[in-house]
Formats: sequence, C-alpha cells, structure tokens
Amino acid sequence: MWGRPIWWYDWQQPFEKLKITGASCFVLKFKTRYVGVTAAHVVRELLEARRYTPSLDCRLQLMPFNLLHAVIDLNDDLDIATFSISEQQVQNAGVQAFDVSVKWPADTIITPQMPIQLVGFPECLRVIDHAGSSVICPAYGMLALVESCSDREIITIYDPEQSRGSPTLPPSAST
Repeated sequence: MWGRPIWWYDWQQPFEKLKITGASCFVLKFKTRYVGVTAAHVVRELLEARRYTPSLDCRLQLMPFNLLHAVIDLNDDLDIATFSISEQQVQNAGVQAFDVSVKWPADTIITPQMPIQLVGFPECLRVIDHAGSSVICPAYGMLALVESCSDREIITIYDPEQSRGSPTLPPSAST
C-alpha cells in the first residue's frame, strides 16, 4: 500500500487517556532521494500541537519519525507539504514508494471524468483499545471522478455512489 498513516500523541499521557491525531502521507522515489508528501495543514497542526505539548511523539506507520525536522517545503495555497525521508526509514516504516525515478514529472495526462482513487486514514475509523493497549488505524479507499484539473491541482468531488462497495463515511469524517 502506498498511503501510510502519520500520527502523533503525547507520550507522557497514560494509555487510558491517550489522544491520537493523525493524517495520511505517501512517498515518492526519485533517482537520488525519497520525498514524502502530506497536506500542509497536517504539518501546521503538528506545529501547533508541539507548541503546547513538547512531549509529542510523531510516527510514520509505527516508526518514530520527526516530521517537523524533515519538512522540505510547505504550500498553504495548494495544501501540500513535502518532507525528506531516507531509504532506511522507508524500509523501516514498511512504505511502498511511488517510483518516479525514470521520469518526473510523469507523462500521465489527467482529464476530467478520469477515475481517481483516494486513500486515507480517517480519525472516525480509528479504534483505541485502552484495555488492550492497542490502536488500529484502518485505511479507507474510495473512487471518485476528476471534476477539473490544471497544472497545479486536481479537483474531485467524492460521491459514495461512484465508489461501489465502499462504506459511506459520516459527514464529520476527515482524512
């Protein structure tokens, strides 16, 4: 799977009071390095949380990962953030990177009405078993159609009717 959860929590809190905040990311493999991608608002939220809770532990999948020290760039207008990640960290986290080492940008032409798959780790599906000291972060995948696109963005509107077989998330769900 290419998408992976990135999440954080206050390690000083007892497990029974644990609050986990998280998001999704993926990794690109270039000829000379790996680059992670997530939303800019995710990094901003982690920065804000770190201001008030210096004991936050950030993880990529299950691997300890200091996202704030790895940030390459943030673009709030496009809501995208990139971060450095080593080959060893990719392996340790069990991430399957998109290999773009042959050609970047890719030749794929995105057009309106093209199907696109979206994958994330919504907080509304996260299960924290305080008694068993475990956390389950299930992935949620959906199929949508590209509404419009440009060289800077792809716009899609998720319609559960287009994503046959996938459960419908509650309106309050965030990915």
